[in-house]
Amino acid sequence: VVYGDTDSVMVQFGVPTVDAAMQLGREAAEYISGTFTK
Repeated sequence: VVYGDTDSVMVQFGVPTVDAAMQLGREAAEYISGTFTK
C-alpha cells in the first residue's frame, strides 16, 4: 500500500504495464468488495 485514506487506497503492484495493473486493480476491488457484509 502506497497511500490510504478514509475511502481509497493506492497499491503498487509492480507489474510492467498499465493494462496489467488495471486488471489486478479490478480483481483486487472485486475480491475486497466481496468481503463486505451485505
